[in-house]
Amino acid sequence: TQNIAQPGPPVPPPGATVQFFVAVNGQQAGPYNMIQMTNMITAGQVTRQTYVWKQGMAGWDFAGNVPELAQAFGMTPPPLPPQNPPVPPAM
Repeated sequence: TQNIAQPGPPVPPPGATVQFFVAVNGQQAGPYNMIQMTNMITAGQVTRQTYVWKQGMAGWDFAGNVPELAQAFGMTPPPLPPQNPPVPPAM
């Protein structure tokens, strides 16, 4: 008999294997894959200050502190700084 290698299980698309949970109004939501998380970041539904957790993390942390998600925030500009009216020069 010949040993013919059997094909392994299909490889999931990139970003589909990591599952994140998100804290929304004090409630746990998810799991979401990386593609869904990137879409929520782009839509502004997840910010750098949103609490997230994934398997392997010791506890919940800000999305901006999670390396995989920090890259996604790099694709969207930060909020504009507040615009203060110019102060007229003192006479």
